[in-house]
Amino acid sequence: MKNLVLIFNHESTENAIKLKKQLSNFFECSILDSGSNLTDNEKSEIDYSFGNIYYNGLINEACKISKEKEADYCTIITSDVTIVDPEGYSNYLKSTIDQNDTGIYMPSCDNSIFKQHLHRKNKGLVKASLSEGFCYTVKVELLDKICPIDLNINRLGFGTSHVLSYVSLRLGLHVYVDHRVQILHPYGSGYSKKEAYKQQMNWMRSLGKPIVLHRYLVGKDYFQAYWFQQVVRLIFFKSKK
Repeated sequence: MKNLVLIFNHESTENAIKLKKQLSNFFECSILDSGSNLTDNEKSEIDYSFGNIYYNGLINEACKISKEKEADYCTIITSDVTIVDPEGYSNYLKSTIDQNDTGIYMPSCDNSIFKQHLHRKNKGLVKASLSEGFCYTVKVELLDKICPIDLNINRLGFGTSHVLSYVSLRLGLHVYVDHRVQILHPYGSGYSKKEAYKQQMNWMRSLGKPIVLHRYLVGKDYFQAYWFQQVVRLIFFKSKK
């Protein structure tokens, strides 16, 4: 399976370049920049440069680039992420997408509002009900089903990984969280959570009630028990047959 790594950058250029160097030995990697203030040296490291088109603007571009390059999967990493073991992460990613039943793959992390994503030693590769949006590998077929996203409704990107996870499960493809590897990600998004949530819900409502229900069931703190999230996954999972 061909996997393309696309690093989303906004004002974390040094780390974006570091991520590209770490992963270029394993995958074709590109940096997509959204409105950063760049030095001349930094500009030479950027593969695609845009004005500030926000997260979902970059998602739309990632879909176009992935299709142009005929990739099967696209790994999206925001430039504030730290990968603890880049080689291990790359190897486990490759083996998981080669299983053919993978819609979305993400490593476990140190910081998430979703308990199913928090790193648990010795837990291994597990099926989940959704992924986070700051480091995940998605089947390009799924991206193509939701893009282009209307940036007039949702430009900030809250809910994008939820919708992709919903589409993955409905197509009979699994969402995997891998506890064999771990990433570090700072808390917060750098913009108004209230506005981001508003855009998310307006966008999801425009897509239909089942997606809103999926978001509700995976997003409430009191529904975060692992067994309950496995029930949610099975409710929305649909066989391809």
